[in-house]
Amino acid sequence: MIRRIIALIQEGASLADMAVCTFTKASAADMRSKLYVKLKELSAKDKRFSDQLALLPQAQISTIHSFCQQLIKTYFYALDVDPDFEILDETEASAMLTGCA
Repeated sequence: MIRRIIALIQEGASLADMAVCTFTKASAADMRSKLYVKLKELSAKDKRFSDQLALLPQAQISTIHSFCQQLIKTYFYALDVDPDFEILDETEASAMLTGCA
């Protein structure tokens, strides 16, 4: 996926306009780290990459769950959802389903 992101940047895309989703937090962190290394390497030769390197801390690189949660928190009003909603962890959800909460 790192190669694809780099190719998109070479074509004129920006990290600010990308949503990069993985299935685990560890994978998202690994991807951010690998992208940092690659952008740092390429930034010595091309300003486009140094500009993208500066955007990396704010880049949307997360799990699909985190991405969806952020969308809901941003557009809660369009979804008629309480903006203070919380996502239950497995223990809380299990307790609620069994009536122990």
